[in-house]
Amino acid sequence: MSENTRSNLSPPRRYDDPSTKIWSLYLDQAEKNNERITESWKGDMDAILIFAGLFSASSFFLPKFIAN
Repeated sequence: MSENTRSNLSPPRRYDDPSTKIWSLYLDQAEKNNERITESWKGDMDAILIFAGLFSASSFFLPKFIAN
């Protein structure tokens, strides 16, 4: 994709036309919401990775302890 086409696809950050103020407000609110959701996903992913690490470690060491 050319640079010109790529720039045409991205939305402008602010709208200068007063009749499109709603879109500027919408973009601001959508960006805040996206950041909040992303932070929530990061926290959830941290917990999942910790659980997976502990589970894999315990499943690796349990057979060694049971065999003895």
